[in-house]
Amino acid sequence: MHLSREPVKVDRAAEYPNLGIYSFGRGVFPKPPISGATTAADTLYRVRARQFIYSRLFAFEGAFALVPPEMDGWYVSNEYPTLEVTESEAIPEFLGLVIRAPRTWHQLAGMTVGMGHRRQRLHPESLLAFEIDLPSLDAQRDVVAAVSAADAVAAAAAAESEAARAFAIAMNDHLSAFGDWPNVTLGEFLTQSSATEHVADDVDYKQVTLRIRGRGIALRGVASGSTIKTKRQHLVRT
Repeated sequence: MHLSREPVKVDRAAEYPNLGIYSFGRGVFPKPPISGATTAADTLYRVRARQFIYSRLFAFEGAFALVPPEMDGWYVSNEYPTLEVTESEAIPEFLGLVIRAPRTWHQLAGMTVGMGHRRQRLHPESLLAFEIDLPSLDAQRDVVAAVSAADAVAAAAAAESEAARAFAIAMNDHLSAFGDWPNVTLGEFLTQSSATEHVADDVDYKQVTLRIRGRGIALRGVASGSTIKTKRQHLVRT
């Protein structure tokens, strides 16, 4: 990486979209626009997508991030150094994963300078002198892909958890608003399906199984009728 700053002289009649960086490696967030009429700064710094960016003042607690595409061309103050990645050597997303890892920024915290816990700054020269293990580009891509897949699973689980929470709140609100609902047995509106099918030896059958903990149905596999011992199978419908 190398330091890459794009200074812009402040126009007192303009407003500048502004981003901040969460601590603990949690990425960036939009801040209120900087008004040229009210800011004391004479210069702001334009950032570009996939640049590496961090907060000098909060590096000790993991304020590192990559600039996302939707914030390309936004602005930060001098306290947020931006760095370009030499992509023939390293993938920005891989470096982002490495440097946002708690073990890394705990080590970087020892390279900060200044008096007082909240006044310690990590200068770009110190960050650029930090050593990491760097695998091949293909290995870096594999790591990024694996983490992205894991993140997608975690996001889906979080969304499902939030949906369940919203459902529980809605149920509670309805009970509070309309009084008690009638108490019934499941047998009053559910009946056991008797649909079965004779198993033919020369037919393949898709078989399903139930996941535990209320996680739905999964395909067990396809079995030839000649290998199925029970010659009548239950037929399921949507």
